[in-house]
Amino acid sequence: MNHIIQAVSRRFNKLACDQVMKKIITTAPTSHIGSNDVAVLSMIGKRVINDYLVAIKSFLFWYPEVSVHVLSDGTLDDSDRLLIRSHIHSVTFYTYNDVSMEGLPTGNCWERLVTLLNLAETRYVIQLDSDIVVNAAIPEVKSAVESQVSFVIGDPNWSQAVPLDELSRLASQNLSQHVQSQSEHVMSRIPSLHDKSVCYLRGCAGFTGIPKGVNKLALLRQFSQEMAAILGEEKWSEWGSEQVASNFIASTCQGGHVLPWPQYQTYMFPQSTTRLENTSLIHFMGTCRYRHGEYKKAVNRALTMLSL
Repeated sequence: MNHIIQAVSRRFNKLACDQVMKKIITTAPTSHIGSNDVAVLSMIGKRVINDYLVAIKSFLFWYPEVSVHVLSDGTLDDSDRLLIRSHIHSVTFYTYNDVSMEGLPTGNCWERLVTLLNLAETRYVIQLDSDIVVNAAIPEVKSAVESQVSFVIGDPNWSQAVPLDELSRLASQNLSQHVQSQSEHVMSRIPSLHDKSVCYLRGCAGFTGIPKGVNKLALLRQFSQEMAAILGEEKWSEWGSEQVASNFIASTCQGGHVLPWPQYQTYMFPQSTTRLENTSLIHFMGTCRYRHGEYKKAVNRALTMLSL
């Protein structure tokens, strides 16, 4: 009975949040400066256009010196692109079907990671999920870009990069069959990592920064093929494998680190005692975003900010 009540409450909160989200269409277009050296990439579809506009416009409010790139999941049409361009004048669009995925899994956001790495050959790239809201200044992100070091958004349990042997030991304590747990358990067995001092950054791929000039596609393909050989292609193709690969790539970059938590957080993973309005950036992942009405409150704050 309790799960039914929770489902009904979640549905009600989603409808209420969607009504607030629609107001993003009434906000003025961005006046971001643009940059050839820093890009923000998001993979979106028709269903999350309003969410994306909240995410990107709240990001650009605090960090306007970037170029904006959108990877369509295949559902965006010309009217959707026109709507996005009416709010963000300079946007480069890609379609996931056009991404070369040779030697890699397909679907489950892998096309997004490949697009990110293609862009990173010539500029710093920030991956921004559509369910993110930026509340305040993000100096740690700007510092990472200026220093050309990678970052991930994490949690207090994984605030530092860990050696691969330690990662395997910690993962062995988790009996989950999820591909992330399974792959982290065997990562120290990856042949290409033997005799290398790589330490693993465990974070969420929803907000990640990869430095300019980092050509990592060959490394990604090798890592993916070696992981598939250990876990099996079916397991390695599951949802969550792209996040492991994204974390791995960020871990191999110079100066990789986890952004300070809870200033940068994934809502409810874990729950923080800090009031969300006092944080810089919140990733509202999955249906947890509808708990306690916090996503709606964050969207309302963003709408107020964008109206100033």
